[in-house]
Amino acid sequence: MNTRKQLLHLQFKKKQKDLFKIVAQFGLSSQEAINCSQELDKIIYQLQRLNDLKPMIEFLTYFHGNQDYLQCRDILEEHWQTIQPNDKKSVYVGLIHLAFGMYYYRAGNIIVAIEMLSNAVKLLKTDINDIDFIGIDGEKLILLLEDTVKELMEKKPFSPFEIPIINKHLKYLAMENCNKLGLQWFNLNHTPDNAINFKHKMHRSKVTDIRTQQLSFKANIQKLRLCGLL
Repeated sequence: MNTRKQLLHLQFKKKQKDLFKIVAQFGLSSQEAINCSQELDKIIYQLQRLNDLKPMIEFLTYFHGNQDYLQCRDILEEHWQTIQPNDKKSVYVGLIHLAFGMYYYRAGNIIVAIEMLSNAVKLLKTDINDIDFIGIDGEKLILLLEDTVKELMEKKPFSPFEIPIINKHLKYLAMENCNKLGLQWFNLNHTPDNAINFKHKMHRSKVTDIRTQQLSFKANIQKLRLCGLL
């Protein structure tokens, strides 16, 4: 049983106990109980799909709109930590590696990019049905990633690609979200600014500044103590 089905199965089992209490209370037949169980399973399945929809809309928006790959990673990492924190083979982990790989490919870090995208391929191949479940064509995506890894090995210049989306509703919502943010869907002429291209360096710089301020504050406190002012 794949991780997605395991999650749904656990959710179903939690609800099933309450269901059969109701069945016993109202004296339903065995067949009626089975029908209720099947309907409940369908409801939980649909709820899970709705739960997956919002982060995927945001992921696809930033992936195709302004190529903010680190933002893509952050969105799915938060979602993954919420629903499947212990599942290291989750489809979301594969997509996180994908986003990270594309970021480093564009930044020119070929070694890290190859490692990340190769990991993405391995993870996504674990269960293609899980990729299809969230509205993406798993087979086509894996082929695109394998081609991208080959381009990296051949040291070809960075080139973005469009993720193959099979859920038309998902694609429509992601494209609408792009429009709302003033972004153009998969514009090959789009050139991200340095705030996006080198986001990790800017983040590292902020962390360094905060750390420097903390050390300066501690040093000043120590001086005041030595002077007997504290």
